[in-house]
Amino acid sequence: MPWAIGGSGSTFIYGLADSEFREGLSESETQDLVKLCLSHAMARDGSSGGIIRTVTVTEAGNEREYVPGDKLPFGP
Repeated sequence: MPWAIGGSGSTFIYGLADSEFREGLSESETQDLVKLCLSHAMARDGSSGGIIRTVTVTEAGNEREYVPGDKLPFGP
């Protein structure tokens, strides 16, 4: 399986993840897709928070990112 999602908002975004994921995404494209999916899940799920925090784990280390609620990405 090339990807998996979970959490209270995941049921709202399976179609989005299915339509936007493709093999060979760059690290940057993958990070953007994750943030897009999270922002859409949060818009539909009353239990999700209002910000995005991500951690990208690579051999070089961990890269943390914070996206405030007024900067959430919407729309492909």
